[in-house]
Amino acid sequence: MPRETMEQTLERIAREELEITTLESRHNDQEDFHTLAVWEIETIMERAYQAGFEAASKARRGE
Repeated sequence: MPRETMEQTLERIAREELEITTLESRHNDQEDFHTLAVWEIETIMERAYQAGFEAASKARRGE
């Protein structure tokens, strides 16, 4: 199974947690700026941290 790139992982988290379809700039304020609650930011940060931790663990094991 191919590994996700960091960009793919971050986009997946944004889709799953915030229903944001892309992290690419669309040069449109309504699509580029989002209002987030602090608990949403915390959840996203926790998921990104966990994804990095898991990727590092797999790399150490040679997976």
